[in-house]
Amino acid sequence: IDKVEFFEIEKFVPDVGWVCCSGRPSNNESADGVLNEGTPLESPCGWIWVDDWHLDKPSADSTDGWAYAPDQESLKWPNSYDAGIYVNNVRQRKWIRNRKQIICDDQQHVSIGLVKPRDSVPLPLSCLTQAGPYVLQLRPLNLGVPDEYAWSKVMSKCVEFQVSGKHQEESEIYVSDLEESEKLLYCSQVEGNSSNDSHGIWFCLNVQAVEIAKDIRSDPIQDWSLVVRSPLSVTNYLPLRIEYSVLERHSNDQLLARARGIFFPGKAVNFYCADIRKALFLSLLPQKGWVPMHQAVPISQPSGMPSQTLHLRSSISGRIVQVVLEQNHGKDQPMPKAIRIYVPYWFSVSRCPPVVFKLVDRDERKARKISLP
Repeated sequence: IDKVEFFEIEKFVPDVGWVCCSGRPSNNESADGVLNEGTPLESPCGWIWVDDWHLDKPSADSTDGWAYAPDQESLKWPNSYDAGIYVNNVRQRKWIRNRKQIICDDQQHVSIGLVKPRDSVPLPLSCLTQAGPYVLQLRPLNLGVPDEYAWSKVMSKCVEFQVSGKHQEESEIYVSDLEESEKLLYCSQVEGNSSNDSHGIWFCLNVQAVEIAKDIRSDPIQDWSLVVRSPLSVTNYLPLRIEYSVLERHSNDQLLARARGIFFPGKAVNFYCADIRKALFLSLLPQKGWVPMHQAVPISQPSGMPSQTLHLRSSISGRIVQVVLEQNHGKDQPMPKAIRIYVPYWFSVSRCPPVVFKLVDRDERKARKISLP
């Protein structure tokens, strides 16, 4: 990280006030001390900004961030002349901004840097202005093991092409020629000098565009964003902690566990190690005396519909509850898969003696009562 700084100097003019004589005019400053329009200094080629221009107020002697002096030759940042002794006719303040260098190698690989969860980074302008076409690649980073996974490659959304041995060619993500789409990315695990395709990380990349203006020919000017998500997420809306397993069916019909853990009430879990193009199954083991009536239910079927419900039986009363597995995708939107686990109604009683609920059907044609222990 490199710090860039410049000084803004103003001179006091009688009957006019403070007038800028060097640096960025102060009328472009926002209330919180940030420049509103443009920048007085452009970042050179090979560098990108990591924050905005802001005032270096802590270094100044005064509370307003200015250093005062009788004349411009006497300015000595960050010290100010005593206003009780001197007539200060000039003042200066320091703006600072941080930038980082873009690393380029002989093969024209441009390193964007580390992107933390829920963070974003701008695309370097050099990737768009240079003649060579640039494609986007990513990989997960584990601290201390930078080469554990290979760079991502775009995979076909249909697993049948791989089963038959015919790999459908998927276009790379050219940053200079983007179009709205969804891409399935895969990073194989690196073991020594070879890669292991049986263990890897999956990502879903959404290329989105928002129209922000129109040019002189009324053609839309679009702001592009590339959003990386997990290909599969499951949210538990039951008031129970649930042990889960995500299983993947192989060609020999054996189920291989891809992920295990615990769903907490109201929380979502993202899965990156499961191939959503293959047959995936979800196994649930709730707490508080509930027992699943099925060992595992399908949540992803290449040639069929996934399960929309599962059933739990109370080991105390024997009552059976139907749980909904709601998915937000279809044939037109195959990914990412988001599953919500819930029941339409769930009664919870606390801080009172045991009670009995009764649901009465008010339809006269169906005189029916349901008692719930």
